[in-house]
Order: sequence, then structure tokens, then C-alpha cells
Amino acid sequence: MQRTRKNAVAFSSYITEECLRLIEYLSVREEVTQIVFIRRAVKHFLKGDKKVDPRIMIRARKADGYIRRNALLTGYIDKEQKKILTEIAEEQGANFSQVFFQCMISYCALLISLDDTGIEISKKE
Repeated sequence: MQRTRKNAVAFSSYITEECLRLIEYLSVREEVTQIVFIRRAVKHFLKGDKKVDPRIMIRARKADGYIRRNALLTGYIDKEQKKILTEIAEEQGANFSQVFFQCMISYCALLISLDDTGIEISKKE
């Protein structure tokens, strides 16, 4: 049975370590809790085109372009938001974690494009 918190349910999702560090940094910078950060990220995604990047859709770990998501993010998400993200995932042949990861990537990119203070981007070799 899922634990609930008012109108939210507990969830867990794998994202990249870099994305997790960005979420932690940006939530402090924006002076919001991770729960609020997640809620805003999902709202931003739902206002957009609701498309998951094809690279995120790659499931075969040895395939070219596969994005390794090995950092576990746990928290609470609004019940309605989780339901909508699950429906979007089903429509696109994805799973909840893939759609959730797209939400986080898109929102982090938005915040960085508005203010890149404290962000250092380096290319992996």
C-alpha cells in the first residue's frame, strides 16, 4: 500500500546523478523544498508539448545514446500529477520514470536558461 501525504503519494524514480545534483542545487537556490520543485517541474512539463525525448526512451543499456539513470530520487508527488504522467507514459510507450525524468530535465534546463549562476557545465570525455 502506498503511503499518502494529504493529496500526494510517495514515489521513487531513477534519474542521472547530474540531474539529481541539479535538483538539489536549484531547489536550494530557488528557496523551495524538493516537493515544491517536483510539483513545479511537472506543471511546467504539462504546460508544454508533453513529449519525451527519444534518447530517454531508449531502454537497452548497450544501445547507442542510452542515458544511464542510476541515482534514485524519492519523494512525494500529487496524486493527480502522477496519474497524468502515467497516462502520458502509456500513450508514448514509456514508463512513469522516463516521463518523470523528462520533467526534471526540462525544468532544470528552464531554470538554468533563466539564471545560470553557480552552474558550471563541463563535457564528459
